[in-house]
Amino acid sequence: MKLDANQIDDWEWEIKPSVGWFDFSFKKILNHTDLIWSLTKRDLQSSHKQTVLGNFWLIFQPLITTIVYTLVFANIIKVSTDGMPPLLFYLTGNMLWSFFADSMFGSLYTFRTNAHILSKVYFPRIILPLSSVLVQAYKLGVNLLFFIVAVLFYQFFTNWEVSFNLNLIAIPFLLAFVALYALALGSFSFILTTKYKDLENIIQLVMRLYMFVTPVFYPVSLVSKELSWAFWFNPLTAIFESFRACYSLSEFWTMELYISLGSITVFSMIALLIFRKFESKFIEVL
Repeated sequence: MKLDANQIDDWEWEIKPSVGWFDFSFKKILNHTDLIWSLTKRDLQSSHKQTVLGNFWLIFQPLITTIVYTLVFANIIKVSTDGMPPLLFYLTGNMLWSFFADSMFGSLYTFRTNAHILSKVYFPRIILPLSSVLVQAYKLGVNLLFFIVAVLFYQFFTNWEVSFNLNLIAIPFLLAFVALYALALGSFSFILTTKYKDLENIIQLVMRLYMFVTPVFYPVSLVSKELSWAFWFNPLTAIFESFRACYSLSEFWTMELYISLGSITVFSMIALLIFRKFESKFIEVL
């Protein structure tokens, strides 16, 4: 029996992502690993394209910044570094802060940069900020190699001794929490700035101020007891201090570190769930 052409209904297919509060699947992200690596590779290649120094910028930029910090804060202002070599102290702070800030802003702006992709094909949107964080992780890896060379130099050619201990194994663990914090904060900030454009300027200002309440240029020991409790509310404070403690004689596993890691975990879960819930609505207005 043949059907009349007029009896055949027209079909329209529409693919809609699930937008429930808890529709967050790591399996979906793992199914798009090829896309993640493609985006990461593309951003890495474009970041230093048509530059004279090329990939050398990955070392040159933090090196120059660290030297300036050392000259200003260690030699002019005479800020204490708790017995650590000033170059290592400021290299650590600059390296960690750059990783956090660049990952956060990368997660924030990646949606506008890739708006043309978002309008054509569906994939888990969290992949975009994730690839941005991976780009910064690669740059951090290069900086860590330079950092290791600097540590070994001080170990063998100066009187300062590195405390080689099991805490060094925890460094990737600390960096993973910095990455998670930046990813969640950047994705959540994107939701806010898409609805309220002027918040973008406020976020940039807050991030500049945030650097000064994070122990990038100074150890927390310099902060008065009356104010030190407020600095520990910053989850990055314990991570920065513990990172430096990995290769010094300072205490590593402190209560402040446990609280910091716990607060980052809770905040990141809430921020990413909010992002998952509202991502489809705000991406439409890009």
